[in-house]
Amino acid sequence: MDVFEMNNLRHFVLLKRLEPGETSSGRLLVWDGQQYVEGPTVTIYDYLGHYGFPGDRGSCVLSEESGNWEVVYGLNRRATELSM
Repeated sequence: MDVFEMNNLRHFVLLKRLEPGETSSGRLLVWDGQQYVEGPTVTIYDYLGHYGFPGDRGSCVLSEESGNWEVVYGLNRRATELSM
């Protein structure tokens, strides 16, 4: 499935450092009609080589295959990884 076809794309902010191929805690950002506000805390999974620091923002999807919130865009990437 193409990233742009994903209806479950959500924005998040990291609460802890995320290393490539690891997990971290983050908060989903929810639109309240005027702005994005912090929503529930979730575990963010990286399978694509992303990394980030507390306060960094990105986009994730709830994977149909794994059931995990997976980073797809917005964070840093290892130089050796292919970009999407």
